[in-house]
Amino acid sequence: MKSSNSVNRSTPWGFLSPSSTLLKFVGEIAYPGAAALDLACGFGRNAILMAAYGCDVICADRDFVRLCHLDTTKAALLERAPNDVTPGRITTVCADLTADRWPFKTSSFDAIVIVHFVRLELCPFLIPTLRVGGHLYFETFGGHGQNHLDLPRPGEVKAALGADFDIRHYEEKAASRHHTQAVTVKALARKLR
Repeated sequence: MKSSNSVNRSTPWGFLSPSSTLLKFVGEIAYPGAAALDLACGFGRNAILMAAYGCDVICADRDFVRLCHLDTTKAALLERAPNDVTPGRITTVCADLTADRWPFKTSSFDAIVIVHFVRLELCPFLIPTLRVGGHLYFETFGGHGQNHLDLPRPGEVKAALGADFDIRHYEEKAASRHHTQAVTVKALARKLR
């Protein structure tokens, strides 16, 4: 299901501007009544975008200070949303997101957004929390400085998604000319089963 309404691409959220690539696809994955997860949400820049489309968003992060900031600013930020949809709710969850402490139940979300959080070992726990037909948006950080040490290897993200997903958009680039075995990735995939 897709909302016929769209958020203006020039966002009013200042330093909290969402991922520019997610902004291109949000109309496909976010709609009123959908349940979304913003994993390692930080200050909630992508959650605000999803909620502006009517999604109820769970914002999970281990940084309590950032979550408190989001809790105190989310209402004011959503008032600025250039959309005629009633914004969804944003709920914060402070959690150390590891495999042995995975806090979410199977088939809980219609969309999962992961921006600048590269933990592919969580895929076996993460993927079951996405409902069939739901979308996963994944974007790594850039390959600046020593970041390449934490970036995936070529083909690693695609392999982690496996046959469970229809990959709708996939960009993979070498982190730098010096670090060609590390890649940056931007991917949008729809869960098939």
